[in-house]
Amino acid sequence: MLTKKITSFMCAVALTGACVFGSGVPTVGAVGSITATSGCKSSSNIIDTSPHSLDNQDKTVKSYLYQSGDNQLTRVECVYDENNNHKVIAEDINMTTGELIKSRTLEMALPAFGGFYVGENYLFLVTGDANLEQSDDQKILAVTRITKDFKKYKNKYLYGRNTYIPFDAGSCRMTEAGGKLYVHTCHLMYQSSDGYHHQANMSYVFDIDTLDIEQDHYTVSSPGSSGKRNDAFGYMSHSFDQFIVSDENSVYAYDHGDAYSRSLRLHRYDLKDGYLRYSDLVSIPGGIGDNYTGVLTGSVTLSTDNVLVGLKMADMSGGSLDAYTDLKDVYIAVYPKASIGTSAACKLVNLTNYEDKAGSSRRNSAPKIVKINDDRFIVLWKEMAQVKSRYVFVDGVLKRVTDETDPTVKIAVIDGSGKLIGDISENSSLNLSVCDPILCSDGMVRWYCTNSGEPVIYALDPDDPANFGTPGDANGDGEVAILDVLIIRQYMAGWGVDINLSNADVNGDGKVDILDVLLLRQYLAGWNVEFKTKA
Repeated sequence: MLTKKITSFMCAVALTGACVFGSGVPTVGAVGSITATSGCKSSSNIIDTSPHSLDNQDKTVKSYLYQSGDNQLTRVECVYDENNNHKVIAEDINMTTGELIKSRTLEMALPAFGGFYVGENYLFLVTGDANLEQSDDQKILAVTRITKDFKKYKNKYLYGRNTYIPFDAGSCRMTEAGGKLYVHTCHLMYQSSDGYHHQANMSYVFDIDTLDIEQDHYTVSSPGSSGKRNDAFGYMSHSFDQFIVSDENSVYAYDHGDAYSRSLRLHRYDLKDGYLRYSDLVSIPGGIGDNYTGVLTGSVTLSTDNVLVGLKMADMSGGSLDAYTDLKDVYIAVYPKASIGTSAACKLVNLTNYEDKAGSSRRNSAPKIVKINDDRFIVLWKEMAQVKSRYVFVDGVLKRVTDETDPTVKIAVIDGSGKLIGDISENSSLNLSVCDPILCSDGMVRWYCTNSGEPVIYALDPDDPANFGTPGDANGDGEVAILDVLIIRQYMAGWGVDINLSNADVNGDGKVDILDVLLLRQYLAGWNVEFKTKA
């Protein structure tokens, strides 16, 4: 097992040596430093590893972390108050010491939490409310724009919008592009003629400066949406999870569908020509509307040329699904940006290839993908032999605590094409949560976990060559040899070769050029030289 550089901070617990994080979770004190502070809010955000009985229908993400200063992190989380109502807290924490700096409660325009997003100039909070009377005059959604000092709030309310209950059986995520805020979420719709409230995605585009609505998508429409113009989103029902990301050219919206269509679908909205195109990454076997789909999505991100999707998924190749209790493999789905709108096959990279999955008591989580740069990504997922839940009283409130047997976090590095760099490693002192890990300005990847207790913030160094990848292994065959020199020379000559640029940049200057060739040849000749990688 490769050694990891890890730092962990615990809030509100006076510890001097080791730290036990929840029941049944190993000590982290031996592998990092712990700083005790006080005042952080207790909660529970452990990443889900349960069977797929209900959890193929995702939930809104309630835990967030972002860097808010040179040496400051801000934790934003939706917790419950004494009346079991949603409350959103924002805690500033010293990134080096773990000390709590300031805590505040955000103003919620509506009672139900939907999502949080850190934009370039503002913070955004989406909240909602049920509309059980199906009134077009009822507020069902609010987008709140917040200045980054938390001093000024501006609300935009949406009414009716064919919405019975917002955020039901799905999530809510946002992105910015071209001065617009794109919100991708879901809802239960007004009762239809068959007597049911059907679930579907629901999406909006707002002008950031004014919060005026520029596009809204909330009605039933055809799921086939390629070729539409000036529509940023396509319809999906049911849609059990929603992701949205963007680059300088396009906005990419992802849906997990079980009916219309029964697939993992990716839409690309071209910011230049205004056209919307889609492709299905994975077609899911089974009957239309069967809620069990055998897949959970952990992340969607972008490399230079591809969309990368982290999946916990059953084998779909046989035309039928496994049992919901069976162990699922961890995949990276890779789809070229330029191919969206075609029927090109999606590349699926299986990172686990488990044996004896049927009826297994082993559990895992959907993978988190952390972007280090356009050609280097860290993939994190959790595995354990067994998972059980129990209930305990915390501050007089009955809360669920997750107990895990032999938990460990798997760590892989992939390039922008989904290719595995080096070996998959593991660390039993880490934990994962629903909070997406972030890359901080000091080059460390950070995230936080709670288990009906105080937050623990983990920091992982993605630059340590002993941990990730093999510097010098430019062709990715697991060895450093003369063939790596050759492929670098071919790359420099403009050949279309399959090269790992992170491994090829052995002097760590951010470029692959003749200096890397010289250093690599010196290494192969037995000179006492040092490789320096730069993520």
